[in-house]
Amino acid sequence: MSILRPPHNPSGELLYNSGAVQSVLRVADESWQISHSGEGMLNRVRKMFKGNALALRYMLISLAILAVALVCLDAVIIPSLEDQGKIVSVGWKAENEKLLHYMSMRNRADNNCPVWRSDLFPVTPKKPKSKRILVMGDSYVWGDGYGNMNTIWWRQLQLELERRGYHDVEVIAAGLCGAPTAWELGWAKKIVPEYQPDLVIWGYLTNDPKESDDNKVPLVQSLRLPKDTAFSDRTSKVMEGLFPNLTDQLISVRNKHREEKSGGQYGYQYGDWDKKILEGKNFEQYKKTVQQVADFSHSLSVPSFVMTLPNAITYASSTDSKEPSTGANFFENVRHYYDVRYAPVRDVFVASGMTFYDILDDFISFASAHAPIGIESSKFAYIITPSNSHPGPLAAHFYGVKAADFLEAHYKDALGPRTFTAKKSPSSVVINDVVPPNMNVRQNTEHAFFEYPSNDEELLSMPIRKPYILINFEKPTALKTITLNGDQLKEADVYLTLQSTDKHYDEGPPLELGNKRGKSLCWNIPPSTMNQAEVSSIRISAKFKGPQHGVLMDITPSDSTNH
Repeated sequence: MSILRPPHNPSGELLYNSGAVQSVLRVADESWQISHSGEGMLNRVRKMFKGNALALRYMLISLAILAVALVCLDAVIIPSLEDQGKIVSVGWKAENEKLLHYMSMRNRADNNCPVWRSDLFPVTPKKPKSKRILVMGDSYVWGDGYGNMNTIWWRQLQLELERRGYHDVEVIAAGLCGAPTAWELGWAKKIVPEYQPDLVIWGYLTNDPKESDDNKVPLVQSLRLPKDTAFSDRTSKVMEGLFPNLTDQLISVRNKHREEKSGGQYGYQYGDWDKKILEGKNFEQYKKTVQQVADFSHSLSVPSFVMTLPNAITYASSTDSKEPSTGANFFENVRHYYDVRYAPVRDVFVASGMTFYDILDDFISFASAHAPIGIESSKFAYIITPSNSHPGPLAAHFYGVKAADFLEAHYKDALGPRTFTAKKSPSSVVINDVVPPNMNVRQNTEHAFFEYPSNDEELLSMPIRKPYILINFEKPTALKTITLNGDQLKEADVYLTLQSTDKHYDEGPPLELGNKRGKSLCWNIPPSTMNQAEVSSIRISAKFKGPQHGVLMDITPSDSTNH
């Protein structure tokens, strides 16, 4: 299920509840209501300040100061807090919508065939290698919020297996956003006979037990608030136009209050809902679904198991109006949140004869040990973007590692032969994913060609806050040079996404190589930058002199063998 929830924002709540902000909202609404009688309004103002120019002057000065303060708050302070990872606002929310749009453009998975596949990452029923692993899931395998498909956890499993010497096994995945276990079972019955995997992994999330009646109506309704009618559409549009970031913060806080006060009238808050589906009629029906999964799995000639996918993200409930506290108890709160939701399901799967691989305790240990210093309890460190709670690079990589551990320990036959050879620098870099996907990308062992989009408004921009294209590599690689050539290329800047060779997941902000001008540009990457680091993707922000946006790109891997 796609969950797009901004974090609890105490500072925004204070702003919303302040008398000044409430007054601004009331004045905005009232001003529109009397705008059709502008002459009458002008007469009232004249009478009010007749013979009192000083009062009028003070009022205008006060309004000017308030306007400057609001502009500063909206255009400077809130974006700065967003860039620091302390809040989420318009920048990341708009980015998330673009990421979802571009993932749906390049991932051709649909209800008839939910296998992840694209133009640059083709998947066919015929195996290209001797072994194949199929991962069944939902948005966690579809890629909700991901700019780089190689960050998705099943791709991390592929890369981890290759690091361990298993080069003759292919990992594929199937799933769509919001898919419960029942849907996954229906797909698996079609996919397994056609794609012939040698092993099936069923990823488990806390929303998977969602069941529906014969009319496809959920047995337990999650919260869906009706339209907020407190302010007119016109007032909202004016506020969003004048102060988009501030308005977004206030609306987020107001919606949170509305959720807390809804009392279940419009469905359950998420932290209540994912427990309610483990009760009553819904859970009884889910037990039957689990048994059907077990019966299907036992009928196959290949092994399968269920694997939990916890993350350092929790949700508010009616018994706890705030998200579980951060700080010293953060990870224990996370452990408790998932454990109470895993326990009933674990018993059902085990009783059905399915192997239930729960990685919760190991995840808590790993996440707490690898938490970024200074923001250990910030959930932004573990999710894919500040506005999307799907697993980020750290969590997705950990899932891949734990799956590889379990496969090696219990299902080694499904991995194929293991071969160890001295690591050599690749002669070329393979691009298997780009955003946006409609850039007419072509590549061979020497060059890559793409057409840079003409509309900057459609491009990604976060976190560097300027439009760019994103080019993702099949495997992280140490680079030596990046060259761009275009007949009408005017200037360009390049940013690298780095991952250390010991952690194997992206971390830290993109590294800027610097802006260059001209139609033939080259960036030499200092060897010190590639010291124990590799590049997983590059961002290119470019400008052109004319309508011809074709670019020839050469990427030279580092000749070092120390990576």
